[in-house]
Amino acid sequence: GFVLSVAATAGVIVGLGPIERVLGIHVPWLPAPLRRILAATCGAQVAVAPILLLVGGTVHPASLPANLVAVPAAGVAGAIGGVMALVALLAPGVASVVAVVARPALRLVLLSARVFSAPRGRDAAVVGVLVLGLWVLARMALAHRGPSSPRTATVTVGVVLVVGVLLP
Repeated sequence: GFVLSVAATAGVIVGLGPIERVLGIHVPWLPAPLRRILAATCGAQVAVAPILLLVGGTVHPASLPANLVAVPAAGVAGAIGGVMALVALLAPGVASVVAVVARPALRLVLLSARVFSAPRGRDAAVVGVLVLGLWVLARMALAHRGPSSPRTATVTVGVVLVVGVLLP
């Protein structure tokens, strides 16, 4: 748990900027907040994948779309939890009311887990991630020559997505 948290955080810190720039170039129609969430999720996934492969032997491609749904919801729930903790210091009874506000965000996290762990959800996610990976690689093959750093990051993300789907 701790090692995965540290790796995911490092992946976000290191990968967020380059991945977000690549997404801005290749999917400019995607709103900036969504590009940022996608970039953070991809950075974290790429960083934890080697650990998961070492320990569990597999990384399921459904984890990327599952995290795209669950991570923002968990962030909202965590922020509400922080407020709840502060309120609990002053008025424990009121804190339980604040906790109810986090319920929809927590339900979304659980729903994400259920949907993407079910066979249909996993299969749809695998197809989606494969299509996204192939699209990124095709986009790069057709792109004009540009700065090598965003190009390298894009190819890396595309390869990781495609290989992640093709590995059992």
